Amino acid sequence: MPRGGERSPLGQAAGGRRVRDEAVHARGAPDGRHSLHRTGRATARVSSPGVDGAPGRSACLFEVAGRTFAVEISQAREVRTFDGYTVVPLAPPHLLGMANLRGAIVPILDLQTLLGLPARPRAGAVQTLVVEANLVRVALAIDAVIGIESFDEILASRDVGVDARGLERGALRRGDDAIAVLEVVNIVDALTRRATNQEGRA
Repeated sequence: MPRGGERSPLGQAAGGRRVRDEAVHARGAPDGRHSLHRTGRATARVSSPGVDGAPGRSACLFEVAGRTFAVEISQAREVRTFDGYTVVPLAPPHLLGMANLRGAIVPILDLQTLLGLPARPRAGAVQTLVVEANLVRVALAIDAVIGIESFDEILASRDVGVDARGLERGALRRGDDAIAVLEVVNIVDALTRRATNQEGRA
C-alpha cells in the first residue's frame, strides 16, 4: 500500500502524503449543543434514515464556494487535510485525485463540480470532509468546517427552494437561511454512475 511520499498504484503523488487529523463526532455540550472535536479517530457510524428527522439529531456544516452545506453527523467521519494526492489520468472532472488515508485509497471529490458550480482550482493541499455510505468512504473537498449543530427535522428541499442537483436529501433552517443537507449515498452513487458512463463512452 502507498504510504508517505511513495508512488501509488495510480501514479506519482501530487505532493507529500502527510495529513492532519480531525475526527468528527457529536458530544453533548453543557448547553445542549454540539461542537467539532479533535481526537485520534472518528466515532460516528453510517446511517441513512428517512427524510423526517428525529429530535436530537446533528449535522456537520461546512462551506463550499461561499455556500453552506451539511451532512448528517452519522455519515461524517473526519476532517482531513491532504498535503498531496495522486492525479488520475483521464479522470472525470469531479474527481480531483486519490489519496492515502491510513493505508486505504480514497477518492477526493470536487463538490463544486458535482453541484454545478465552477470547478475548484487544483492545488497541492486540499482540506476535505471524509464521509461514508454503504461502506464506501470518499473525501469531499471543502473550504472550511463551520461546526456541528443539532436539528429537529429535515425539511423537503422543494419547500425551501434548495437545489443541490439531486445530491440533497432535504434542507435545514438556520435563521433565515435554508441549508442543503447532502445525502452521501447520492454522492457515492453519482461518483460510480458517472465513472460507469465515462467508461461506456471510451
